[in-house]
Amino acid sequence: MGGDFNCPLNINLDKKGGIQIPWRHVVKSIEEIQGEFSLHDIWRIKNPNQQSFTWGHCSPFVFCGLDYWLTSDKLHDLVVDILPSIRSDQTLQYS
Repeated sequence: MGGDFNCPLNINLDKKGGIQIPWRHVVKSIEEIQGEFSLHDIWRIKNPNQQSFTWGHCSPFVFCGLDYWLTSDKLHDLVVDILPSIRSDQTLQYS
């Protein structure tokens, strides 16, 4: 399951700048779906400590990871790499 969830899941790793308050109800809903279907953010599994963002704005300075691929445990070893899209509605990944 993947897409633009419009909310950083880990405020410390998935957001830089702006208000550092997570949307608790959105994060809770995503976590409930993850728990029910045993899904995990494959980017975070493969890059546990790396900051990388899929959306950015320079004025004011705000960068967020808003796009996620939530995969089952059985698929984790099959994912080799996650590449940014050429034609996306989001800004390409920033590190």
